[in-house]
Amino acid sequence: MASSLFGKYAVVANHRHEFLEEPTWWWDIKPVNSGMELEMSKFLAHRRVMLTKDGRTEMPPTAMEIGFREVALTFAGTNIPARPEDETGEPILKAGATVEQIEALLSDMPRPLFMELWRAVGESYPFWGPADPNAL
Repeated sequence: MASSLFGKYAVVANHRHEFLEEPTWWWDIKPVNSGMELEMSKFLAHRRVMLTKDGRTEMPPTAMEIGFREVALTFAGTNIPARPEDETGEPILKAGATVEQIEALLSDMPRPLFMELWRAVGESYPFWGPADPNAL
């Protein structure tokens, strides 16, 4: 969609996060738009139903589930190598990956790596990201 459609309201540039421990790696973060906000709204409103001895209980998404979804929705590309020995080859994820593919990769990441990404999303868009950016 052309940025000129929204004038001064348009946020069109991705934010590139360079990793602290791997400075040659980057992860591009799309600007959050109202469509992404709508998706998050629906995600947050969709409750899991747990069956307990006392009956059915609705459970909201966990903080990590919210983080995974925010990072996945804003993913715009990365150069993290698919194979550690190949710094110049295929990235671990390609731009245009599905939310499910991105969340699957996030679930394999060490927690500090994921948290760095989630904090970067929050720096890019202050209404998202972890409630405590210093949390690991």
